[in-house]
Amino acid sequence: MSQRFKYILLWAAAFGTALFMAMNFKSAAFVNDEWIPVGNDSFYHARRIIDAAGDEPGFYQFDQKIHAPEGSWLTWPWAYDYLAAKLLRTAQLFSPTVPAMQLLALLPLLILFINTALFLWLTRALRLSFDMTVIAALAFALSPLTQGLHGIGIIDHHNVEFSFVLLTLLTGVMWLDKPESGRKAAVLGLVLGAAPAFHNGLFVLQLPVLATLGVLWMQSRAPSRQSLTVLAAALVCTTLLVLLPSEPFRSGLFSFQMLSWFHFYVACLSALALIYIAMVRYRHASLAVFLGLAVLGLLPILTDVLSGFSFISREIVGLDEIGEAESPLMYFTQDGGFRQFIRRYSVIGLAIPVLLIVSLLKCRKTQSESRVLFAVMSAFGLTLLLCQFRLHYFGSFAIVLGWLLVIDEWRLQQATPNIRVLALCMCAVLLAYVPSFNLLFYRYLPGQDVGYEMVMDVLPALHEQCAAAPGLAIAERNSGHYVRYHSDCSVVANNFLLTEQHEEKSRELDAIMALSPQKLLATRADIDYVVVQLSGLYARRSDGTVVPTSIDYLKQRHGKLFSDLTFSDSLPKEFELIDEVRVADERDFAYASLYRIVR
Repeated sequence: MSQRFKYILLWAAAFGTALFMAMNFKSAAFVNDEWIPVGNDSFYHARRIIDAAGDEPGFYQFDQKIHAPEGSWLTWPWAYDYLAAKLLRTAQLFSPTVPAMQLLALLPLLILFINTALFLWLTRALRLSFDMTVIAALAFALSPLTQGLHGIGIIDHHNVEFSFVLLTLLTGVMWLDKPESGRKAAVLGLVLGAAPAFHNGLFVLQLPVLATLGVLWMQSRAPSRQSLTVLAAALVCTTLLVLLPSEPFRSGLFSFQMLSWFHFYVACLSALALIYIAMVRYRHASLAVFLGLAVLGLLPILTDVLSGFSFISREIVGLDEIGEAESPLMYFTQDGGFRQFIRRYSVIGLAIPVLLIVSLLKCRKTQSESRVLFAVMSAFGLTLLLCQFRLHYFGSFAIVLGWLLVIDEWRLQQATPNIRVLALCMCAVLLAYVPSFNLLFYRYLPGQDVGYEMVMDVLPALHEQCAAAPGLAIAERNSGHYVRYHSDCSVVANNFLLTEQHEEKSRELDAIMALSPQKLLATRADIDYVVVQLSGLYARRSDGTVVPTSIDYLKQRHGKLFSDLTFSDSLPKEFELIDEVRVADERDFAYASLYRIVR
């Protein structure tokens, strides 16, 4: 059996295992005989993709129906949703009677197929032994992080971000194994230039590549002048090509939150850094000049850099309420946090700080240029992973693979029998993922959100109302994407929390929620619908029992608008109750309801 065929069989086995894990999200994606997106942002992705796949309204980069009445640029760039719409349109040609969402729910499985191949290709490029690659493939397939990126119905673009992390590392390793190759350098430049078209923040992938080349430059091991020049040219040209379809770019915007002139500027800075490394021999003086020029280059984008740090540190209004923005280190300050951590990252994940230190040390000590890139990207990715859960795909590849490379190097030096090392590593991985095995048959909430489960039964009525008379609907910020997906109505705010406008609209929504129904009628004539949604209906005691919360507690927990619409006996006649869902206990109130304002 050839080595290539062995890898193909391993690819099939790893994908089959990961697919089995990913299908566990069907409980969240298939509800009441209907396919729905899984995850809050997936609802908006699905809305945009389905619109783009249809004739009307088509693909849009500015949405008039969010952050009403002004509308808002979308902070997600064009490539992911646009290409997904083209795939959906093609699939509909072969399955015209199948609902669009049912076809779209399969998209993450296609990306899983690709990412499994990229991961195994990376192990081969790194020259990891085949038996260690088997362990790595098993860990990749069993990881809850893999499942959470590629579960059926998860239309969010984080899985494609993971694709570009793998592609950057793969193409970089292949180039640095043959650093004189201009063709391989051009491929890396193409990947780095194309990445921001799928997510604005992926321009940061240029940083570990530049850091690696900086380390090699200081060690007098930098690639040839020709290949560095080719990399710089490919990066700038590809960035410009992917910017041309971007409306914010064509409108002259300069902001990292949108695919704009900011990204062209950053690509040019990176290209100039590459040219400097190619043209100037390393000395202490040349390093000082390089750092000085870098500071000058960063001055025009200092505001954007600080805004990026605000996002990572969760200083943006409302971001602290989003679970995926939470640092995994916070788990250890919460009850049950240790168990939650190892369920997501495995027991091996507890060694992430140690692996981070090992990676930093290997940046200086390793003799292979491609292994220097792996060490730098591991350190970079693991740091981001520790900052926020949503950034785990920058470093998840290293959690197990990093240790397997270390073990493989040690094994070669010690001439330890393969079967012994293989058995120990296999047992270690299986034991490490035991806390995650209960996720195999975990029943997820509809849309993977308790908030969506509570409000979903009134959304069909909202769909009917908005189809007949589109207007502005008030709902919780977390439900903004749900309203936009299920209806033609507009919303004041949603979970887009990146720009100053987003923060302003979040504050505006909070102010609306604090109004009484009477005050709302007097001050906001533009509001047509109110989607009431209460949370905290039940509480868990210290002994583990679940008990209903009191009406007084619910009134204090929610703004005056929702409290009055739920519990007041004297509502203005302008508020017409369209639909409601009531609790099934003695408290007898509606925890979700839809009101239309009739003037």
